[in-house]
Amino acid sequence: MTNQYPQGKLTEDDEAELPMKIGVARGRVVMGFGKPVPRVAMTGDGAVALAEVLIKNTRTVGSTRPVSIAFGDAT
Repeated sequence: MTNQYPQGKLTEDDEAELPMKIGVARGRVVMGFGKPVPRVAMTGDGAVALAEVLIKNTRTVGSTRPVSIAFGDAT
């Protein structure tokens, strides 16, 4: 953890920004946080960047299916 809040503190239990690693291991897309994380929040631009990285890695493991993302209540 960086102990920084570049977009301000989201909630009282916000634990600051958290480095995230995304890659491919044994044919699967893997997201690593380095510790248990109950939820992740980001700006719209951050969410688009995350989606782009996930799609890129998904193509690396061989998926050619059209991308469809369903949204729900995150709380």
